[in-house]
Amino acid sequence: MANLYEQSLMDVSLAYYNNWRNNVYMHKNVDLQDTLAKDLYQNYINTIIDVNPKEYFKSSFIKLSKKEIKNIVGEIIIYIFGNNEEIKNELNNFFNSIVENQSKSIFNSTCLVLKEDNHKIFKIDAPALNNISSIVTLCHEFTHYHLHIHDNAYVDKKHYYEEILSILVELITIHLLKEKEISDIRNKIINTRLEIIAWHYNTHLEEIDKLIQTYIKVYKISQINPLALKDRQKLEQTYPWLKNEFNYKRYIEYDKSLRESYGLGFLYAYNLLVKILEDNNNLIKIRELLNGHSISDLLEYYQISTSNFTTYEKVNTMVRQIRQK
Repeated sequence: MANLYEQSLMDVSLAYYNNWRNNVYMHKNVDLQDTLAKDLYQNYINTIIDVNPKEYFKSSFIKLSKKEIKNIVGEIIIYIFGNNEEIKNELNNFFNSIVENQSKSIFNSTCLVLKEDNHKIFKIDAPALNNISSIVTLCHEFTHYHLHIHDNAYVDKKHYYEEILSILVELITIHLLKEKEISDIRNKIINTRLEIIAWHYNTHLEEIDKLIQTYIKVYKISQINPLALKDRQKLEQTYPWLKNEFNYKRYIEYDKSLRESYGLGFLYAYNLLVKILEDNNNLIKIRELLNGHSISDLLEYYQISTSNFTTYEKVNTMVRQIRQK
């Protein structure tokens, strides 16, 4: 069964289109404009694809009760975001917004922001809260929730920056859980995150291309064959972005930005994690990002850039090692 995000995909892609038209964020990806940046980034993506990361499902993780999960999530969020009543209230509202799905995939989750009478309504769609992977998933989604609550999601006007902080919190969460001596949590979660990136840049692109070619053939045949018309209507119902050129362009644009948000998100987030592990005082600067400061400014401060070779060095080394464990 499709989750809430999948059911709303056409609306999400149209919202993306309207947001860049209304200058909520820019249309082009300025981080991947020059040739050097493109080449280094593509090499990084190829490295991820080449190691063939493995997706770990919920059955691979230690079982926990909902109470244990929420308690640990609360501890981690307060450690990262700060110990104050506002964060505690947000956590309580966040937990009350969760809608559990039946997915076996640990990251089949989303923070949907809906509007009713000019008020934001949040739905946190997440796999059943029954094992340790739920802690990582919820910390990731709480970051999105917090940023949208405070209208800080697009301070830099870059949609493809949307996953940086949520993946960073995810990586910090893994590190904290590993300190609790929880068996191979790091290897399994990072493998799964890398598999998602590889899927977006490889398998998914192939699937889209095959789907479009199939639709073109079915569409032509449906002009003369009533039986093919049913097949065409079924495709259009399942993938509404196939219906016309406008919807198609909107979906492809959104899909590209989403793909880049995961690729760049992991690249930048891992570099920021390294800075925190080198000096825990850097967590203060990260906390400023969660309160609306510019991500671009901090990346520049740390000289983290898509055209800087050292930005890729530690990430590529980690990616090559992670699958070998």
